Amino acid sequence: MIPVCLLIDKLISSNKTVEQVDDFPNIAESSKSLVKKYLTKELYAQLKNVRDSSGYTLQQLIASGIANPDSSIGVYCGSTDSYRAFAPLLNKIINDYHSYHDDAKHVPSWDISSYNFEDFNTKHRGDYVVSTRVRIARNLAVVPLGCNISKEQRQEVERLANVAFNSFEGELKGTYYPLGKLTDQEKKQLKEDHFLFKEGDRFLKSCGCERDWPDARGIFHNPQKTFLVWVNEEDQFRIISMQNGGNLKEVFERLAKAHEIINKHAQFSITEHLGAITTCPTNLGTGMRASVHVKLPLLSADEKRFKAIAAKHFLDIRGIDGEHSESKGGVFDVSNKRRLGFSEAQCALDMYNGVNELIEVEKSLKAEIYPVFPESSKSLLKKYLTKELFEQLKHVKDNTGYTLQQLIASGLANPDSSIGVYAGSTDSYKVFAPLLDKIIEDYHNHGIDAKHVQSWDISAQNFEDFNTKHGGDFVVSTRVRIARNLAKVPLGTNISTEQRREVERLANQAFSSFEGELKGTYYALGKLTAAEKKQLKEDHFLFKEGDRFLKSCGCERDWPESRGIFHNPQKTFLVWVNEEDQFRIISMQNGGNLREVFERLAKAHEIINQHAEFSITDHLGAITTCPTNLGTGMRASVHVKLPLLSADEKRFKSIAEKHHLDIRGIDGEHSESKGGIFDVSNKRRLGHSEAQLAVDMYNGVNELIEVEKSLRAESN
Repeated sequence: MIPVCLLIDKLISSNKTVEQVDDFPNIAESSKSLVKKYLTKELYAQLKNVRDSSGYTLQQLIASGIANPDSSIGVYCGSTDSYRAFAPLLNKIINDYHSYHDDAKHVPSWDISSYNFEDFNTKHRGDYVVSTRVRIARNLAVVPLGCNISKEQRQEVERLANVAFNSFEGELKGTYYPLGKLTDQEKKQLKEDHFLFKEGDRFLKSCGCERDWPDARGIFHNPQKTFLVWVNEEDQFRIISMQNGGNLKEVFERLAKAHEIINKHAQFSITEHLGAITTCPTNLGTGMRASVHVKLPLLSADEKRFKAIAAKHFLDIRGIDGEHSESKGGVFDVSNKRRLGFSEAQCALDMYNGVNELIEVEKSLKAEIYPVFPESSKSLLKKYLTKELFEQLKHVKDNTGYTLQQLIASGLANPDSSIGVYAGSTDSYKVFAPLLDKIIEDYHNHGIDAKHVQSWDISAQNFEDFNTKHGGDFVVSTRVRIARNLAKVPLGTNISTEQRREVERLANQAFSSFEGELKGTYYALGKLTAAEKKQLKEDHFLFKEGDRFLKSCGCERDWPESRGIFHNPQKTFLVWVNEEDQFRIISMQNGGNLREVFERLAKAHEIINQHAEFSITDHLGAITTCPTNLGTGMRASVHVKLPLLSADEKRFKSIAEKHHLDIRGIDGEHSESKGGIFDVSNKRRLGHSEAQLAVDMYNGVNELIEVEKSLRAESN
């Protein structure tokens, strides 16, 4: 007896007329496939001479299952008509796999308007979901499926695909890469992006899907790499929408839009009974796999509970490298399991509801475990979060729902943090006071009964220009910034998308009221042109995502939604909106005129506060996301030339400490000096007014320059 798989391979490669095979196939005893389960001798005898309307035979239908006895299904169809011609076998397989009956109807729907698909990470105030991806499989109504398609028909599929791709606009617009014409660089990049599909799949090879490789096969994707289409792989179209983070709504709507456009040009094969027709029966119906990569290290340790929640919501769980792979770092690939008999919208809802419950359980488990810090950690969080304090606070929430676990998340993810906590609202400083008061007193030397008094009045101060006073160009530039947040919304770690938009709206309302030198332009991060982005980078005005401390505490959710930069034409006044704090207000200019810089900032602060009402308390002053900025949230600084004094490190540091100054390189914290130029700023923030901190910096810099001048005189 000739094995059917060898005969089929021979027929496929020779393109000869299919000779009917009379012998019942011998499927290995070890096989657990559905074709082995349902293909009886009687059924084989009934179907062995049947062909569908494209000429596809039973022998071709079952070839891959015979060649690969470890198949779970074991059949690949040759056309839409295969599901009719071989229904006596395929209906049993479909009913078993999908729990779907012969007379059932499949109703497609992409309408998610009634579902509140809130971003997972926004909803749960954390970075639980790493990425979100939804893909569908589709085939054309006018040609056979990949197992039985001719070379010319496959080329027609590719032609229609390109007609559709060329009609794309906006974020769908991109480039098509034919597999047979890839340059080495293109191939390398597609591999790195995990976009490249290739031949060599033994299941697809055995059913004839890889004939004429790589003719008329290719990959389309947009520049943002959030939208991808495979052409003529297992199915004629694998359409994929994806992005980092947990915004299922954006991903789903992008896919729905693309599906509609491609269908206009290429007319997909969709039936009332089976929905979207696919090569493998497992994908029938929606052909959809809506998935996330989600962090569940604690829940996954309880396999029984993990599986029970998955089963409740019809979810499939696997490792992040695909089926049968292991989890890495507690991250799992979670997707809908149902495809047939349920709409695209319902399949997405299955996944959404299930993942929400998984995350809720993960959060509850996390809340019970006292964190372990590495020995290397020197954070104030590690210093003050005792087991007793953890037990006292672990179930506490502030009035915005912010938890201890969220408060300390960044410090746990980044043990090299100096502080390790980020607040969620003004109320966080009250409800988590048993921990935060200790951290604040240690960092600011500000006791629990101390008061903070605001004052911008410098009328009594003789802030003479540094360079005028000292008769030289010692000070290169002067800059003062403050951090502020609004009283009526949570801080950036716990703010909702809608609340963040309200902050931006109020910001723009204030900006529109500016006059004179404050008047300028607002640049929304999500709408920057290439030229605007380039200019903002060159001006060192652009802030961007990727800060691991802010990411871990939830500050970078929904990036770049409702974030932006305002500045005046003279580039002496700048505001960051919805970065770490809701407002970073900055005044700056070349030279050493601190008075001009400070008064410009004070004026802007007053105007914005009239429109947006900052959160300021008697005890802590201006409320900020990180406790280090409490009080004034102010950093008044100069870039100053001190090449001689800086050589005497002990004397340099002594003067800085006397005036409560912080000294760093000109490229920020931990950077080195360049050409003897240092960034010198006030160190104190809480318990001292804005005016006093400006005096700290002014007096200290004057003494530093006086000593530098005396050293110059001695060297001459």
